[in-house]
Amino acid sequence: MIVVALAMSVFSGYVFSDMWGMFIVPLGVMAIGVWHAMGISLTVSLIRLKVDPGEPVSWEAIVRAVLNVLIFWGMGNLIHWIMISQ
Repeated sequence: MIVVALAMSVFSGYVFSDMWGMFIVPLGVMAIGVWHAMGISLTVSLIRLKVDPGEPVSWEAIVRAVLNVLIFWGMGNLIHWIMISQ
């Protein structure tokens, strides 16, 4: 499970960094890399962490997490496309 968590962290960091470049950099803020994005994402995750220690981690939960990241990334790209096409 540690390998899956690390892979999800890198994947989420990449998506976060990409979306930062689309939405924050045009406002004049410096771009960030994947490592910075992973750190910010981890910080926010720790603040919002809600864990049920009695609930086992399942593949369904892992797939749901990946799909959530992909949906947000897709929505972010759609919004970015709308922003730049106006």
